[in-house]
Amino acid sequence: MNTHHYILLLGSNFLAHKHLSIAIELLQQEFGIHRTSHEMETKAIDMPNDYPFVNKAVCIQTRLEPTELIQKIKEMEKQLGRSDEKTLQGIIPIDIDVILCDKKVLHSDYETKNYVKKLVEEVSV
Repeated sequence: MNTHHYILLLGSNFLAHKHLSIAIELLQQEFGIHRTSHEMETKAIDMPNDYPFVNKAVCIQTRLEPTELIQKIKEMEKQLGRSDEKTLQGIIPIDIDVILCDKKVLHSDYETKNYVKKLVEEVSV
């Protein structure tokens, strides 16, 4: 079983610094974090409110395959208060996206949002 190198993008628009800190702590406990980017505030896009997001990229390693990692991340998001109801209201306590796996792009935001590429570049090897 191979070890995969992942870059994740974390974002929050509700008690952002608190939720990002807790998410990073959970990721550190579960996988270990090798590098983190600085935090970047961005405007809400296609949301029912204009609460700004705070975003941060992290680099982790795990033997989990992408689908397994995404499932684990969704569990973490729920643990941190993410729900369909809150999402419909535009309240995102935490959003964790798998952007790259072994330098392969897995998420379209990497190609379409400049801030994603910038944060990912900060933690890329």
